[in-house]
Amino acid sequence: MISPRPAALMALAAILAATLPACANAHNDPAFERTISVTGNGKASGSPDQAQISVGVQTVEATVVDASRANQAIIERIMAALEKHDIDEDDIQTSNYSIWPRQQHDPRQPDEVTITGYHVSNM
Repeated sequence: MISPRPAALMALAAILAATLPACANAHNDPAFERTISVTGNGKASGSPDQAQISVGVQTVEATVVDASRANQAIIERIMAALEKHDIDEDDIQTSNYSIWPRQQHDPRQPDEVTITGYHVSNM
C-alpha cells in the first residue's frame, strides 16, 4: 500500500472544505430539490389461477406428546381436505412449527415457575 504524502492530504482536505458548504447550500435550496414524477395507467384481465392462504393450528395440552399428537391430528384433516380438492402436495409447505411451555408464575415466589402445559403451533 502506498501512503499519501502530507501535501496531498492537505490538498484533499482543502478541496473538501471548499466544496462541502456549497453542497450543503445546494441541498437546502428549493431550486435544487430532487423529485421523481411518475404517471401511468394500466389494465389487466384474466382468470385467477393461483391462491395463497396461510393456515395455523395451535393446540395446548398437559404434555408435549399430547399437544403434538392433537396438533398433528388436525393438520392431517386439513391435508386430507386439501388433497380432496386436488391441491398438489408440492404446493404445500410448513412455514413455522413451534413448541413452548405454558407457564404459571407465583407472585409470592417470583423465582418459581410452574409448567402447566405445552403449546404446539403449526403454520
